Amino acid sequence: MPFGNNGFRGAPVSKALLILTTTVSLLVNLSAKPSRRRNSGLLRGITHAFGFQYIVEWFIAASLLYQFRVNERQMGPGKYAVFIMVCSCIGYGMQQLLFRFGGISSAAGIYPIVFGNIVEYYLEIPSQSSFQVSGMTMSDKTFLYVAALKLAWSVSQKSLWAAVSGILGGVLYRCNILDCRNSRVPDSIESLFFSI
Repeated sequence: MPFGNNGFRGAPVSKALLILTTTVSLLVNLSAKPSRRRNSGLLRGITHAFGFQYIVEWFIAASLLYQFRVNERQMGPGKYAVFIMVCSCIGYGMQQLLFRFGGISSAAGIYPIVFGNIVEYYLEIPSQSSFQVSGMTMSDKTFLYVAALKLAWSVSQKSLWAAVSGILGGVLYRCNILDCRNSRVPDSIESLFFSI
């Protein structure tokens, strides 16, 4: 994955999301064994949505999220924040439906956001270079897709369902079924991201 020298300049939403998921994942992984007491539904929801259960998952997702800052630079922070919200709502909503009606649980973490970004990255960001390996032509984007496949299979079926929910969120955003492609968050909220 090619990492540019611009860091998070022009990508405050990606930066805030990476800080949030890193913090929650570290808290989840560094905390003692889960206690027998029942946590509030809100706390459980936040840790499931933003915290990865395994450090390897977090590392791959953080690397992908860092690469996806180009999506935010292309869309602009206001539209990208709406994109993140749409992918999250569709992805986590689908995960809830799968659990409630099919008994299928999904892996914890920002899978819907990462795999929604895969759709946008695939369709909008052109390849910079190509090369051949054993007669197969590949592009610089190949390594990103391989890392995404590894993330999708990291917790077997649980992570696969979470990845599918993110891809669905990204596709529905691209199809503009919800008529939200031109929506932006208000300037006051957008300025909060720049202060991070």
